Amino acid sequence: MGAQAKGAWAGVLLAGVLLAAQESRAIPACTAADVIAQETNCGPSGNCIISRTYEIPADPPCTFDFSGRNVTLASTARFTVGPGEMTLLAANFTMSAGALIDGQGTGASGRGATGGRIRVNASGNCDLGGASGSRSRIDVSSNAGGGLIDIRCGGNASLNGRLNADNLRSTADGGTIVVAAGGNLTSTSSPQTEITARGGSAAPRGGGAISLEAGGDISLATNTILDVTGSSAGSVDISAVRNISMGGVSGNGNGAAGSGATVTISAGWAATISGVIVLNGGTADPTAGGEGGALTIESLFGDVVLAGNVRAEGSGPDGDGGEIDISANGSVRINQGVTLSARSNGSEGVGGGVSISATLDLVSQAQSATLIDVAGGGGGGGLDIEAGRNVTLLGKVDVSGNAAGGVGGDVSILAGAGGSGSMTVGANVDVSGGPCNLDFGCGEGGTTDLSACDLTVTSAATVTANAPGAAGAHQLEVRKQLRVDGIVTAVKTLSSGSDGSVTIEHHASFPPVLGTNRVRPVPTLSPKPFCSPDLSQECLVPCPVCGNNVVEFPETCDGGNTASCDGCSLLCQVEECPPSQFCPGNVNCSAQLGCAICPDAPTPTPTNTRTPTSTPTPSPTVSATPTETLTATPTDTPPPTATRSPSLTPSQTDTPSPTLSVTPTQTASATRTPTPSPTASVTPTVSPTYTASPTPSLSPTASATLTWTPTPSATPSPTASPSETRTASPTPSPTATVSVTPTASTTWTAEPMPTDTPRGEVCAGDCAGDGEVTVDELLRMVNIALGSAPVETCLAGDTNGDGEITIDEILRGVNSALFGCAS
Repeated sequence: MGAQAKGAWAGVLLAGVLLAAQESRAIPACTAADVIAQETNCGPSGNCIISRTYEIPADPPCTFDFSGRNVTLASTARFTVGPGEMTLLAANFTMSAGALIDGQGTGASGRGATGGRIRVNASGNCDLGGASGSRSRIDVSSNAGGGLIDIRCGGNASLNGRLNADNLRSTADGGTIVVAAGGNLTSTSSPQTEITARGGSAAPRGGGAISLEAGGDISLATNTILDVTGSSAGSVDISAVRNISMGGVSGNGNGAAGSGATVTISAGWAATISGVIVLNGGTADPTAGGEGGALTIESLFGDVVLAGNVRAEGSGPDGDGGEIDISANGSVRINQGVTLSARSNGSEGVGGGVSISATLDLVSQAQSATLIDVAGGGGGGGLDIEAGRNVTLLGKVDVSGNAAGGVGGDVSILAGAGGSGSMTVGANVDVSGGPCNLDFGCGEGGTTDLSACDLTVTSAATVTANAPGAAGAHQLEVRKQLRVDGIVTAVKTLSSGSDGSVTIEHHASFPPVLGTNRVRPVPTLSPKPFCSPDLSQECLVPCPVCGNNVVEFPETCDGGNTASCDGCSLLCQVEECPPSQFCPGNVNCSAQLGCAICPDAPTPTPTNTRTPTSTPTPSPTVSATPTETLTATPTDTPPPTATRSPSLTPSQTDTPSPTLSVTPTQTASATRTPTPSPTASVTPTVSPTYTASPTPSLSPTASATLTWTPTPSATPSPTASPSETRTASPTPSPTATVSVTPTASTTWTAEPMPTDTPRGEVCAGDCAGDGEVTVDELLRMVNIALGSAPVETCLAGDTNGDGEITIDEILRGVNSALFGCAS
């Protein structure tokens, strides 16, 4: 090639280089007009394709208003926001693979070290694209504290790129990421989606916050990364009006004594978790363990399916286990090999709590792995399971106190809360105490409380509350048939210890079938009659056969089938579902599930028309989740000495219905002390009234479902504990918990009974003296019983005139509400 030709080619190359440099140079921009002036494919109207690089000033906040237009960031598009703030408004918004919005705070200190604030508001769909080796990215990570990513889409949101609000230094906290879609929110498995708000191991707070919301379904590929790890881990909140299907969450505390994350998953329909959720406490400090995190999963109209492990474990030496709460308006299904663990891994830590509630069944598959683990060195935690029908436990349950002096925890399992149901225990249930040593003495056994129509302990199972000190206690309430082919034992393992107890409550027509020497020590048999409309104390709720076309107490209907949506539920209770226009997809009932709990339905209210004027404290409030719990510590008044008896209600014509319950909870205490554990429940049922003014909400809220629940009344049972004191080792100590599901917050004016009416002629619970007892008046009695309202506000509730209201008097008020004052 000649010199002249070479010179021409050099000129062309130089021009190309200069053009590329000009194209890549950051262009100052703060408005849509600034961008339109630079882009050949983004005119004053129509679709806008952005391909160049723009630099956003630190001040003022910049708004790129493309409202009504589709905006696409091409693979070469860059917005450099730094610590600044930008908002982009569009119809549909798309980020191509490789596009970047960079809000990183990379400065050494000051504002330049903080992450930016990036908002995208699209009236239509949002698509964050990705391709193999190239993903779109929005990044507000920083040296001082992660920024904000806030994406809101009126339609669907597809997340196949990276959303990062992480720490760039160990001292930086994670930021905040919010994605809200009016339709569905999805991610695919390839490329892998990242949504992270990680914090540093030395940060003051640690992990950040991730919130994902959808007006339709949330479907995240199993390999989608959700990470809020930090010195103390952050929070993840996932809610969908319909179904949720997702993988796992990383939320470990990685700082000194850092706690695990808080994760809430709320599905209007079904929820399926296919990945691993890890919310463990930090292990960085060998002298102080981090506490396990907290996981809540709820489905308002479908099953909860767990196909991956859940761990919210406390670390050694004294980190307590976390909390795992699962509720389903359907069944809870735990797949084979899955472990739910809220244990403490420290010799001085106490296990956390696992609570599972299912309108229908709890189903687990046979496995060698531990199914549920809330053990701890200093003491076992608590396990509470309630199912409307059947409970199947085919994996080990460990609630032991396994270190020297450790105290076994407490297990309460109820099957057949909706009428009839069976329980199968096919693996070990362990509430035993730990060994002995000079410092902490000898371990003591915990308690189990198992209740069902038919209860079978298979030959593969051992239910143990053994201990070298004082062994624990088992209580079996069987409304039909008990069969023990395995072992039920509560005995001392050292001669210096003491045996525990086994109590069996059963109906005289169904004597228990106990294998030879299978129950130790010799059980105490307590036969009881079946309850009836005229007998609600010291009795067992019958187990009717739903679907036989015969209304058997406590059924309120029987249409000859076990399907809902025909006015009689699959549990043979009269049903009235919320209006379908308030329910997701306009579906308010399923033959297999019954009535839906509809987030947008108006809250059912009692028919009482009196105007409240004063407010007792605490007062029940309407909850955004299926159950709002108020906790109060009991006074020194001895607990009522009633046996475990169900509250009974007659036929009702409407559901959902509020439920009041008083149940024991386990709270932390520095000293483990043996104390009785009372349990009492009151379950009134009312007819709801729907109003015509709904309150729309993107996040599901709770309603209630009419069920027949054999709820326990107070039965003190000893909770064994050693005499030693340990720092940060919680101890079982009773508190009274009032659950209101759900009811309106009310205030009341004291309305004393007329002074000329003899007390013996007053209707129990008729606070207003109008000849009827409402749910509002029952709530007032509960507040008085808890000490949060004066007895003068309902003298009719104090039937014996001793100046206080007891559980027995509340039950009398319930009978007045259900059967009338004349009964």
